[in-house]
Amino acid sequence: MKLQQRLTGALYLVTGVLCSCLSHSVLAEGVSGYIPVKANPLLEQDIERLAVLANLPDLTKPYSVAAINQGLASIKQGHPALYKRLARKLAYYNQRIALTHASATLSAASVDDSKQAGTANALAKKDSISKANHRGSSTDENAALSFRSHAKITDWLMLSAGAEVSDEQQQATGALLSMGVSWAQLDVGYKEYWLSPFQGSSQLLSTQAQTLPSVSLSNNLPIQFLGMGFNYDFSLSQLSRQRVLYAGGYSDKKPPLLASVHMAWQPVPWWSLGATRNFQFGGGERPLSFNTMLKAFVDPRGADNDASVDEESGNQVASVVSRMHFDGRLPFSLSIELAGEDTANNKDYQLGNPALTAGLYFPLFLSDDIALTYEYSDWDNAWYTNNVYQQGYSHEGVVLGHWAMQDQHLGGTAAPGTSHFLNTQWYTPWQHIIDMTLRTSEHEGAYRVDGQRIQYQHAWNAMLDYSIPTQHLTYTAGALFGKDAFGQNYGQLKVSVLWN
Repeated sequence: MKLQQRLTGALYLVTGVLCSCLSHSVLAEGVSGYIPVKANPLLEQDIERLAVLANLPDLTKPYSVAAINQGLASIKQGHPALYKRLARKLAYYNQRIALTHASATLSAASVDDSKQAGTANALAKKDSISKANHRGSSTDENAALSFRSHAKITDWLMLSAGAEVSDEQQQATGALLSMGVSWAQLDVGYKEYWLSPFQGSSQLLSTQAQTLPSVSLSNNLPIQFLGMGFNYDFSLSQLSRQRVLYAGGYSDKKPPLLASVHMAWQPVPWWSLGATRNFQFGGGERPLSFNTMLKAFVDPRGADNDASVDEESGNQVASVVSRMHFDGRLPFSLSIELAGEDTANNKDYQLGNPALTAGLYFPLFLSDDIALTYEYSDWDNAWYTNNVYQQGYSHEGVVLGHWAMQDQHLGGTAAPGTSHFLNTQWYTPWQHIIDMTLRTSEHEGAYRVDGQRIQYQHAWNAMLDYSIPTQHLTYTAGALFGKDAFGQNYGQLKVSVLWN
């Protein structure tokens, strides 16, 4: 039986089980919507504050509205200003039919035309810069619109509409059919994913590339057992077409697929532990089989490292992560993730080509009005490349994970490197918001153009947004400027208006 047929059968089975549970009212809690990822910086920062102060199990995004509601009541007395802001915005998400998010942005950019930049342009095949975590968009984008809405048909069935449209690209981000209960929700459509607890980057899956069409099964509220919380998320997504090696030749007949398995455990309220495995498989002329996937899961070394090219299951990445919340006069969270590309030392349990990310987040830095985030990443070589997939771990030519590796992906290398991320958000005494971000990255090695070997340069960018919120609208003026790893300087100005 073909893999697609088995997956379809599995989905029918899951749907049948859900309907059976629903008909017998096994649980009162029902289906939940999601908070958009990297779409509303003010709302998302307030939710990050809530996650630490209310000990939410926040190892992945998108956050479910049900989980946010559950944690909101616990901060009503201690943090009334934060509670008021979140309660007002979440009121729309809790309505049965509502428009929850709408935004419009105008921007203008400048990219230099120096000799070094010209080399970079030839590599990238365009005179623009890919923007970090912006769903595949670049500085070429001059106008963009986005929205999210939903209609909750019953307690167990919800239809969500969403889209992001610009003069550069269009995608149905946030468009979903959701059904289920709090411990098992099935989502079909364009669900956003951010598989890490960090704000600045996600090594395995982020919003760097366009949103993937997917089918997923997850819980929207932690499953409580013996005083501990458990979370899971299983998904299957379709990637863009790329040339795939099989039987001595390349073909892009079929697009590859991406399967993801995430499990998390909250042994105590202030500590969450998680593990994630992502499988890129199929595509081109490569046959699909359930046995191949099963072998890849239980024997990653034998399925990839010790197999011939035609017998390889595909491409695998994995991570283990820990996040701790600390209360007190200066509450903060500490997150650490160790990720790997394939296996190491011929052992299934050792992650190959390790990538380490660590971060500190202070939701109330010296005052209730300032949040501060610092994150550091260090990665080995071979990330987002693969001998089977010509474009590697990517979608529409954009890496699926860490933003800092987009430059070296364009350069055709997979070099070791490091990155830093620093962000602060300040609610001024007159209730305007200043949001500042600094990113830097360093790539070892060099790329080649026309036989010439050129060293990567130190890359950086800075972003400054000034926002003025009113009762329902937020007006923002912002600037982005920096230099990429090819030595190309760039800058962009923007104005935007955001509803809710």
